[in-house]
Amino acid sequence: MRNMRWARVRLPPPALDAALALAFAAVSLLLGQKPPPLAGWHGLNAYGDVLTLLVNLPIAARSRAPVTVTVFVCGMWAVFVAAGYWPVVNCLAPLLALYTVASLRSLRVAVGCALIMSSVWWYAGATVASTWTCGSPANRDRSRRAWACARTASCRKR
Repeated sequence: MRNMRWARVRLPPPALDAALALAFAAVSLLLGQKPPPLAGWHGLNAYGDVLTLLVNLPIAARSRAPVTVTVFVCGMWAVFVAAGYWPVVNCLAPLLALYTVASLRSLRVAVGCALIMSSVWWYAGATVASTWTCGSPANRDRSRRAWACARTASCRKR
């Protein structure tokens, strides 16, 4: 039996980054077609598709400008969450952008970018928590809402 050598294709970093950006965008757009798990979020429409592309496609420039890409991606992700879309749809691009910053920049810069990304996650969690526990018109499960509001101080005052 002969040794078989597998051909390895080596892509230059810009081409690999572009391929990752396209793959992330495709996966995010496909995931966005699924119904969100909670009633507080809504599925993607044309505006959501554009925001998804704005979150994922800048990953193509992550090797050249990692901090700028991370800040831009997290900013677009925050706009995406503020528009009421499911945050998990676009979580891969900010994670990869943060990984790139952590691997190429100092600890101080990486911690700053991690705080930016963490604040978007916190905002997403706070948004859905207030929507689900205090009741939005989209949430029709009254028994869950009543149970949660009975245990939430902000809802007791109402």
